Formats: sequence, C-alpha cells, structure tokens
Amino acid sequence: MNAFFSRVDRWSSTALPILLLLTGCGAAAAGAASPTHGVVVGAACSGPGGSACGYAGSDAAVLTCSNGTWQTVVACTGGRTCTAVAGSAKCSGPDAGSSADASPSDGKSSGLAAGCHIEPAAFTFTNVTASNPQTACFSLRNTGNTQLSFTGAAIDPVNAQYTLTEQPNSGDTIAGVGTTGNVDGSQSLKTCVKYTPDSTPGNEQATLVVLTSGQPSACAAALDAVMQQPATITVTCGGPGGKLEYSFPNPVAGSAKCTICNNGPPPVKVQNAGVVASNPTDQAKANANYKAELLDSLGYAQALLALAPQKCTELQVTYTPQNGQSGPGAYASYTYGSVGLSNQGTIPIVAGP
Repeated sequence: MNAFFSRVDRWSSTALPILLLLTGCGAAAAGAASPTHGVVVGAACSGPGGSACGYAGSDAAVLTCSNGTWQTVVACTGGRTCTAVAGSAKCSGPDAGSSADASPSDGKSSGLAAGCHIEPAAFTFTNVTASNPQTACFSLRNTGNTQLSFTGAAIDPVNAQYTLTEQPNSGDTIAGVGTTGNVDGSQSLKTCVKYTPDSTPGNEQATLVVLTSGQPSACAAALDAVMQQPATITVTCGGPGGKLEYSFPNPVAGSAKCTICNNGPPPVKVQNAGVVASNPTDQAKANANYKAELLDSLGYAQALLALAPQKCTELQVTYTPQNGQSGPGAYASYTYGSVGLSNQGTIPIVAGP
C-alpha cells in the first residue's frame, strides 16, 4: 500500500504535463501532421508510434511520438547524425552499427521504452441518478516495444462518487508493440469506474490515474458528470373551444387528433399510446369503442416516435360506437421521456352530448 501511494506522489510531481495533454491542455490539434525531421524533445506531435530525427539538447537523436509529445529513444552521441527514411529514423556515422544505443530502423526494436496510453482520455457521465449508477471502462495500452506492467490505479482527488469496480492485478503486463501477443499494438488492460452521484452539486470533477512501469509511468483520464435539463412538451387539440379533449358528440364512427410537440432542449421519445377507462369497470367497453395511435409525419401508426426539439407528432383516437350507443368516459394515454426521465400524459375522450 505504501509503495502504491509513493507512486501516486511520483505521479503528482512528474506526470502533470501528461494529464494536461490528455485533458486537452497544451495538446497538439487532433489529426495534425507530425514532422519527420528537425523536431525537439517535448514538442507536440500526433501519433503514437513511429520514429523521427530530432534533437535532444545539442545532440542529434531518434525520437518517438508518445502521449502527444516527442520523446527520446536514442541520442546520437559521438558526433553521429540521425537519418530518417520513409518515416523510420536511425543514428548513422562513426560506430553507429556497433553502438549499444544505435536506433531502430522500424521504430519497433527493444530501444523504444514502454509507455502508457489510456482511452478514452476523458469521460462525462450524463443524467445518472443515485438509484441507477453508471459504469465506464478505460483501456490501457502500451506505446513502446518493451513490456509494460500495471502497478495500480486511483481516483484523484478521492471522491466517494467514483469507485473502481474493475482493474488489473498489480504486475499484469502488456507486451511491447510489435512483439508476440501485441503485434499490432491492440493488446490492452481494462480499468472500470462506477459513478453514483451524491446530493451535493458541483463536486463531480476527478481524475482516474493509472500507474505503470512505463515512461511516462502515469496515465490519466478526466472524469466529470452532468445533468441535462429534461424536455417539455406542448399538447393542442381540436375540442370545442380549443379544449384538450377528444370530442365525439354523436354515436357516429370517426376519428380526432391531438398534436404533441417537443419544446426541447433534448430530444424526447413518445410511446405507449393506449386507452384507459374513467371507470375501471368500463375498460372492456372503452377498448371496444376507442383506439389510440401515434402517427408519424406520413400518417402511419408507430409504437414509438423520437422527436427532435421543435418537432411534433399526432395522437389519434378512432371512435367506433357499439350498438348505436355512445362510448364510456375514457382517456387517451401516452408516455414521453428524455434524459432518463419518463412521464405519462392523458387526454380526455368525451363521447355523447
């Protein structure tokens, strides 16, 4: 346990730039082209992987792109130079072939130190409730071609809303990129975090820190949570005087419609159209007299409709009087929901004078 937290202290003092890169501060623009020569250690890059010629102090060097910055693989000391061909770099010049620090020609030899990379680099939990917590999982990958070991994980700062529900065992490894078991760099280890909100707003930001044997030794993913404002709806009907009701004054077959519109801001789902008798003992009669259906923009009945903001649908009730008698009092019912919340709506059905 003490060893683990000594690694956490090490992360806090040495890996903050890595966290800033992962969360977007100081990182290179996504998709930006990476230079193939003349780069400097610590300069921004896109990658990971590959090698390029650059400078480590006054010496030429073979660099690799790892976690958003160029990092030294080999310094071409002794007056040697770096040569890059087709995206691969190596030291050349006196004793380059025999020197222990001669660089790889393909960027995948044992000279490329293990490094950690976590995906996604940030995750926002959306519309999570205490009764329905949510879990997100993160993949740890190796950016080097030597073995990477997992040594621990933590939430920083400690936040009771976030709990680690799954993580590798300390000492579990990821093979180097290009080696057996990880030829294409896709091998990964999984760490999962569960978010259960408390009653205090504004304390949702935290960081998942994963500690490894690599360089850098710590990878970080930003955690956050938000609650979206639920959608509101507007219902209009063609009842007498604009009343919100389906009106069938005479025992004659026909249909009537009410319009349901989404005011936003998020989309809303409308579904479960049905008929409910005002008196439960009349439910069978209500089912025989009335049928409620949601109609799409082409007039076809649908079991569920998703409405974008400012879009509408129609809830139609078809009336089929039985034996020339007016139907019982009833309601057309439906449900609508957004951002994880569900509501029920009802519109009266009035048959007879």
